[in-house]
Amino acid sequence: MRILALSAAGAMFFCPGASAAYLYGSSEPVPYWAGFYLGVNGGYVGADRTASFTPNDANVNAVTCGGFFGGTCAGPADVSSNGGLAGVQVGFNWEVGSWLLGFETDINWANLHGTGTSAFSLGAASADLAATEDLNWFGTARARAGVKLGENVLVYGTAGLAYGGVHDSVALDSQAGASATGAGFGFSCIAGPACFAGSSSQTATGWTAGVGVEYSFWGNISVKAEYLYMDLGSGAAVRAAALNGAGAVPSSFTAALNENEFNVFRLGLNYRFSQCCEPLK
Repeated sequence: MRILALSAAGAMFFCPGASAAYLYGSSEPVPYWAGFYLGVNGGYVGADRTASFTPNDANVNAVTCGGFFGGTCAGPADVSSNGGLAGVQVGFNWEVGSWLLGFETDINWANLHGTGTSAFSLGAASADLAATEDLNWFGTARARAGVKLGENVLVYGTAGLAYGGVHDSVALDSQAGASATGAGFGFSCIAGPACFAGSSSQTATGWTAGVGVEYSFWGNISVKAEYLYMDLGSGAAVRAAALNGAGAVPSSFTAALNENEFNVFRLGLNYRFSQCCEPLK
């Protein structure tokens, strides 16, 4: 009995949480959630956006929406994009009874890519306008608030700042040669995707919110599953100008993409730099 008491006292000195857990007969230390943690994550990011196309000058409007030589307007295009992600996160937690309050920031590499096309007639030639979207990286800085279900499971909500690198581009692919000059503007296309082109790159900022569940399964290590909705602000307006203006000001289209909205699904692994455990209540 004296040896058991001395052992318990030593455990209380070096790891007070673990000592109490073992004193009360627990076979496993109770996880201690408070303090700093560091982790990695991976998963999926996806988006559904719409691009609308507008002629920017009287010349190109005449041979499309104006109906000259059989031209038609370019309708909207659905730009559905998806891809993988991988990143790291760091955070800090405070425990208030069964509640957990904290802060987390992360940075992620993303491989989101998608293209949507709109078929129309450029004068007498069939053509496509293609809008492309890429999300190359993103990060967040979020508050977290959750409740412990038992000792090993945390359910939480999270919200805060989001930012990311968004690249949008648009190109016109003509099935046959086409050209027109008028009102001081002009274009001259050969068959292929080299008639009108443009792109836009930006570091977009906005907000994010989501939910998650985290399970502590081995000492200071836990695994989490998380969903985030991420809004990186208004979309880009990409000007696609004719590469050959036929001796006049190059004609052009504008591709307007709607909100930069993304859905993030990911799994993560965290290591907590804290005491190994906490006492049983």
